[in-house]
Amino acid sequence: MKSENLYKTVLIVVVVVAVYGYISGYRLTSYTAAQRYLSSFEIDRTSEILVEQIYDWGRIYLFDSGESKRTVVTEKRGPFWISRDGFYSYVNDDTVKTIGWASSNKGTFLVVEVLDPTVSYIEAGEGEDRLQHYIDKGELVVFSWDTPQRWNDIEGKAYSAMGQLLYEYRYSSDNVINMSSLAWHPLEEQNIETGGESQQAAHDNIYKNWHNTWTDISETDGELTDDQISRINKLLAPVDMTGQWAHVNPISCFVTSYYNKPSELDLDAFLRYFPYKDVTDQLPELEALRNHRNWPFGEDSTLESIPVPIHRYKGEVVRKYLATYMDLDDVEDLVLEEAIYLESTDAFYNYTSDFGPGIFECIEGIVEDGIVTLNGASSVLTIMKMDDKYVIKSHSVNK
Repeated sequence: MKSENLYKTVLIVVVVVAVYGYISGYRLTSYTAAQRYLSSFEIDRTSEILVEQIYDWGRIYLFDSGESKRTVVTEKRGPFWISRDGFYSYVNDDTVKTIGWASSNKGTFLVVEVLDPTVSYIEAGEGEDRLQHYIDKGELVVFSWDTPQRWNDIEGKAYSAMGQLLYEYRYSSDNVINMSSLAWHPLEEQNIETGGESQQAAHDNIYKNWHNTWTDISETDGELTDDQISRINKLLAPVDMTGQWAHVNPISCFVTSYYNKPSELDLDAFLRYFPYKDVTDQLPELEALRNHRNWPFGEDSTLESIPVPIHRYKGEVVRKYLATYMDLDDVEDLVLEEAIYLESTDAFYNYTSDFGPGIFECIEGIVEDGIVTLNGASSVLTIMKMDDKYVIKSHSVNK
């Protein structure tokens, strides 16, 4: 009898605790805990999940309820889950906007939607926690930290492929602290055009460094010094950090393939991450592209249905770089197996969404009769003087 009474008492306690826990919001899964949170604000429990971010301590969901985007934080408590924190953002017409946010002493979650095709990558975060994410067309940009990040200290910035600052995440002005004005503010058009270095200035700056570096180095014979190697590696770095803006270094495109002479250059690889391009949401020549043998998206494809951005490179710019740094004039003789060239627009086209510039790090080198041979871990880069300029002779596998 005593054991039976004890069993009934334990059962009653379990039922009471379970009912209390359920009323308090505890659930068996993170998703049902998040659903319970949504329903408490009269939001459809079946709202679409846009993002699910997993942490050691819990999960964060980003839901689309139609009228707004709702971030819901769920935490693991023993065998149960509970959600008591959430944030929302209303739908607006901004081309770059924050649609998901959550922050606590356990971690931080930020989601940015990018509709502006000129934006190539976004940076956000404090100090050593600063992150950089490149844009994939149609994909949300998700930042996640295991540390607390204050929304007014993450210094969100959106850049073009050339490293030009296009948007800043901030209040509308320094003397206004209003949450409704916290947004991704575009730089004024005149500041974008005149602020920092122009594209031509970037060209000039890079070529000046190129010419001066090889002029100084080729005047000496023998093995390169540590200072000379350091100078060369700075010149060939994938990202040029000189000046006010950071630029993807176009010289890195010359080491994206192997060739024993300039005419063997893989033009597809060269163009894949060439920084001087246009990304546009209007492409009058789309019909001509669809009819080209290299077009991979089908005859009925539209700009909206294509999963990656279309890049357009002016023919005169591409020819200028190949002539300047390789003394290669017959660009039309190079074979294209992926990219497309249209004579009607004098432009090249490709469709990459990631970031993978060529990387060459000089380990040792030698100067003999004005020819500079640079040895990397897996390849050899040769520079020689031709007339009054220094050009790339070859980039071959290190045997």
